[in-house]
Amino acid sequence: MEQIKLTNRLHWVDVAKGLLIMFVVFQHLPVISEAAGIEHDGVGKLGHLSFLFTCFYMQAFFILTGYCSNFDKPFAAFLKSSFKTIMIPAIFFSFLYYISLALLYYDFSYVEKMASIGFIMNGGSKFWFLNALFLLRIMYWLRAKYIKNDLTGGGIFLLSLAVGILLFDNYRNSVDHCIFSNNIFYYMNALVNGLFIWFGDMLKKYKLQVKWLNISGVLFLSMVITFKVLKWNIPSSLYQPSMNLSDIPLHLSFVVLGSLGIYGLSMKINRNSFLEYLGKNSLVIYVTHFVVVRYIYCLTSNLLQISSSVITGLIYDIIVYSLSITICCVVIKLFSLKYLRVLTGKF
Repeated sequence: MEQIKLTNRLHWVDVAKGLLIMFVVFQHLPVISEAAGIEHDGVGKLGHLSFLFTCFYMQAFFILTGYCSNFDKPFAAFLKSSFKTIMIPAIFFSFLYYISLALLYYDFSYVEKMASIGFIMNGGSKFWFLNALFLLRIMYWLRAKYIKNDLTGGGIFLLSLAVGILLFDNYRNSVDHCIFSNNIFYYMNALVNGLFIWFGDMLKKYKLQVKWLNISGVLFLSMVITFKVLKWNIPSSLYQPSMNLSDIPLHLSFVVLGSLGIYGLSMKINRNSFLEYLGKNSLVIYVTHFVVVRYIYCLTSNLLQISSSVITGLIYDIIVYSLSITICCVVIKLFSLKYLRVLTGKF
């Protein structure tokens, strides 16, 4: 029976991260175009295809973290490494984000946001995924150290998923300002996604079986297309979970099948220099693409005056998407320079 063995660097993992970060940029196109004030019938329509991966792609990143991480390091070294590689980029690029928008719009109220209580309470980061990842790495280190039983560990993180959903529900509806109605340091996002770190660790511990990956991909596509055609709700969890407690089994099904399916596709691709490059630098793309896409939309929106047709908008979005990935690759090169690498946690 064929199994996946861990080596120093798995090519398929970088390919998977490359595909997933492309999904991230794609899914954010309609969100950023709306924030940029783009009004055109066709712009954002391309984002309707994101239903194919919205329900699993962020969780797939968490699963890969569990699969690839070493939780046996001494705590001090583990904490230092996590802060260096996650929080330093999160803090620096959050400041860069607001400064960039202030310069783009000549509106320095964006700079003032960096002095807001909410921004400070989030550790100086606007990136929920990175904050949640940092917290989860610490939480999972504690689990690996003190809770040896795998089922007990999984049960705890399943409970945290349920608690996180309830807290988010209160967060959306509450008007008070206690800790349970404020997502301080994005801790609610950590609670909602901890189970997927555990799942990735279990895939590593009990050996990921190749034969299940293709089956998972087929099942996922069948499910997600069926739900879309029948107009049934597909539960997902991006910044906030769009589900109730009763949706948890379905949510887990979509995440597990979708993630395993994309891993299977990545193993079939295995070696692809472009996708591996994106995957190895997925963090830089994640923290910079918001600004890159926003700038492209604002600086090129005059092109939409050529035609108001939907086709024009779709072509424009494809150009923006392709240009965004290209510019992000240039940004990666920039932050690979000796004295800038430190800002991405590579030192």
